[in-house]
Amino acid sequence: MSGLRSSIDSRYRLKTAHVSAIRFCSPLKDASKLESACKKYKNHVFGNVKFSEFDLVFNNWYQNMSVTQLLAKYSLQ
Repeated sequence: MSGLRSSIDSRYRLKTAHVSAIRFCSPLKDASKLESACKKYKNHVFGNVKFSEFDLVFNNWYQNMSVTQLLAKYSLQ
């Protein structure tokens, strides 16, 4: 045995970024309709979103507010 931890997740610090483009309020009833819409609008330009500030937070996968911590606020102005 080498003494090294065997899981890559435990050996290396993970750094990720995530942006949610869409969230559903309830489970999809017909996923094929969503797939069709995605294919239809694959090359459509929806425009731009401009923002002047954003927050850098620490949280878990489930976005639990009890876990979320504000790390920094950034202004782009």
